[in-house]
Amino acid sequence: MNWLNGNSAAITAIATVLLTFITAYYAFITLGLLRENREIRASMNQPDLAIYATAHEGYINFLNLVVENVGPGAAYDVKLSTDQEFKADSDIDLRKLGLFRHTLGFFASRQKIEHFLTSMAESWDELMSRPLEIQATYRDNQGKLYEKKFSINFAVLENLRRIGKQPLYSLADDLEKIQKDIHNLATGFNKMQVLTEPLEQYRGRQRAEHLYYLVRQLPEERQREFTETLRSELRQNRSQPNSEESHNPGPQADG
Repeated sequence: MNWLNGNSAAITAIATVLLTFITAYYAFITLGLLRENREIRASMNQPDLAIYATAHEGYINFLNLVVENVGPGAAYDVKLSTDQEFKADSDIDLRKLGLFRHTLGFFASRQKIEHFLTSMAESWDELMSRPLEIQATYRDNQGKLYEKKFSINFAVLENLRRIGKQPLYSLADDLEKIQKDIHNLATGFNKMQVLTEPLEQYRGRQRAEHLYYLVRQLPEERQREFTETLRSELRQNRSQPNSEESHNPGPQADG
């Protein structure tokens, strides 16, 4: 007790120094948390532009140029440029497109712009010659400027294959065929066939008409011979008693 009383001043000084260090440490931690929260809030509003080429969903030989904002924030004053001469859609210079000649004032998060670029079947040699270089500049909602450069290497699309067809495009083709059939029926171009007789009778009549058509292809003399032969066979079949009648002579008179 006497030691505590004698060294109370030193103990108080040491405790004060420790408390100061602890306070400074917690202040440093709090400052780091504030800085981290500020960076997280800034990243939540940061745009991130992506430019790439992809095969068309329905037709794999067709390439689309895609400009997409994959970031969580909106992009402003988007400008695209390229110093390469590239024929988009076979005859239009890529630099003459409105997407490259004008500034896009607002580009929302997850917004996507697609433009038909070229057909791989027609311009594969040109695509393989060198990558397509595209520069992009844009700003975020705080006015911060971003500059990115994209290199589209078409060689990665070589020997690209796809099994089957997208269900939506198959459904669209089927609906188009149905619409065409309904239009033909409505305009009388095609008439709906309605059976007014039993199916077996209809099929027998179809076979008879087909046989008649084949006979008509023969010379007249051969047609007469075939007709006489057929009639003779029919008369013989009619003159012969039925097998059941030959075995069943009918009721006999009582003796």
